Amino acid sequence: KTMDEFESMTVHLEETREEDYMPKPPISVVDADEYGMKSRGGGSRRGQTRRGRQRRDFQRDILPGLASLSRHEVSEDLQIFGGLMRAMGHSWNAG
Repeated sequence: KTMDEFESMTVHLEETREEDYMPKPPISVVDADEYGMKSRGGGSRRGQTRRGRQRRDFQRDILPGLASLSRHEVSEDLQIFGGLMRAMGHSWNAG
């Protein structure tokens, strides 16, 4: 069984990082500490996920569910997502 171009592109996508698509916080961590706004744990949060949610592995947890979607559904969702990102002032190129 061979892959079509869409499947091939999907399988070879680079993993995105949260920093690539999430908006920057309005106040930096350095500024927050300067103003006495300490984080709850007191220590570094590096490596921890927010609000106790487990970070999901894209290829293992998400990609199999995407396989059941039609190309049209995926394209439509990407267009909606891109419109929302542009409306929030972020650049977005769905490729």
